Amino acid sequence: SPGVPGTFSWNDDFTAVTFNRTRGFTVGERYTFSAAVDLHTADGLTFDGRPSWYLTVLQPARVLRRDPALARAADRRPAFTVTFDRPMDAATVSVVLQPASPLDISWSDDETLFIQPAELLDPGVAYQFTIPATAAGADGMPLEETYRFRYIPAQVLAAVEGPTRAEPDRALVVRFGYSMDRA
Repeated sequence: SPGVPGTFSWNDDFTAVTFNRTRGFTVGERYTFSAAVDLHTADGLTFDGRPSWYLTVLQPARVLRRDPALARAADRRPAFTVTFDRPMDAATVSVVLQPASPLDISWSDDETLFIQPAELLDPGVAYQFTIPATAAGADGMPLEETYRFRYIPAQVLAAVEGPTRAEPDRALVVRFGYSMDRA
């Protein structure tokens, strides 16, 4: 209980039964599974009482937030924190960066992952950070889905403004995406 529509099937030697549900189970709901009252072995052995099992469907692990949430910024070595909704099994959590570049990864606590490129990223290149769905909470629940985010370091040359036909005396201004060394 609660009732869940589906079908049961036995393996070839009748030592395992599988329940194939028609619809999914509801997250957070507790289900009770009971054997049929007349279930017995091929040679007539029965259970002492009616066996029952309980199943509670747990919520998969999720990413709650990423800080900063910016997709573009003037930082070629940005530091991100990814916060999960529960303590995570750090041994199952990996981060992949494409295009490939080494990453420094550490945990500030069981729920907060710190990610920072070990080297400066190339300006204007779109980088994708990926935490695969194989990451799991300390409770064993896998990540709900692969978590991805993009980050693009600003171009070195941000804009060039200058004279136009309407304003021929306008000054030439070159804007950069980063502080420049005037030397």
